[in-house]
Amino acid sequence: MTTPNEFLHLASGSSAAKVIEETLRRLGRSETVIAMRDSFEAGPLGDVDAGAACRIDWYARIDPKPFDEAEARRLDDSDLWERVHADTANVVLWHGPHPAERLFALRACWHLREQAERVHEVALPASGIPWKSGARPAFYDAVAIAGPNATVRSWDRRVKVTDVAARAKRWQELRNQPGDWIRVLTGEDVVQLPVTAFDAEVVKACADGAWTESLRITARIIAENPIWLSVLVWRIRELLRSGTLECRGDDNQIGLPSEVRLASGPTRGV
Repeated sequence: MTTPNEFLHLASGSSAAKVIEETLRRLGRSETVIAMRDSFEAGPLGDVDAGAACRIDWYARIDPKPFDEAEARRLDDSDLWERVHADTANVVLWHGPHPAERLFALRACWHLREQAERVHEVALPASGIPWKSGARPAFYDAVAIAGPNATVRSWDRRVKVTDVAARAKRWQELRNQPGDWIRVLTGEDVVQLPVTAFDAEVVKACADGAWTESLRITARIIAENPIWLSVLVWRIRELLRSGTLECRGDDNQIGLPSEVRLASGPTRGV
C-alpha cells in the first residue's frame, strides 16, 4: 500500500495505464497505477457498479465471439474499487477529451464521493493540432493516444477536483438511463446517442455505390470518430442484415465480408 504522501493513479484501461506508468518513470516517481477494465462509451450501464451483468449481455449481443468465464468475471471491477477505497493515498484521475476517459472520471467521482478530499486529476485538454484536411478530432488527445510526452507536460497542471458530488450525480444520471447507447462528448458534456448514430457515416462511406473494402470503411470512420471497432463492425453487420448494404467476398480479420456497397433495392439508405 502507498503512503499518505504518495498518489494512487487511476487510468481508463490498460493502454492509458501504460502511458501513465511511463510518465511516472520519467518523472522519477514510483507509485501505483490501477487500470479500470471496461470502457463505457457504448452499451448499457445499468448494473456496472453492481456486478455488470448487463455488460456481459451487451458484449454477447454485438460480438459473435463468446466471452469465456474469466473475461466475464473481469467486467465486475469491484475488487479494484475496494483497493482504491482501502488505500489512504490521494487519488489522481488521468483523462483526456475522449468519451471513455471522461466517463471514467465521472464514474471515479461516484465511487469516491464519500472520500472527495482525496480526488485530484490531470485532465488533458484538446490540443487543437491541425490536420491538412482540417481540425484534428479532440479524442486524439486522450491519455491512451497522446502518450507520455503530453502527460509529462501536464503533470504540473494537476488540480484537486472540487465538484466531485456534481460529477458523481452526472454518472448516476447516465447509469440510470435504460437502454443501449453510444456516448460522445459535446464540449465537456457526455451526450448519449442511439446505437445507430454512426450508421449514416457507414452509408456515406459507401455513397458512390462501388464495391469498397470493409477494412477501408471502418478505418476511415474510426480515424474520425471515437467509436469501438467491435461496435462499428456490429453496426455494419446490422446494415447488411437489414438490406441497406450488400456484400461479397470472404470474411476478413475483423469479421466482415471483404467488400460492401449500398444495396440497390428499396431498403437503400438509413
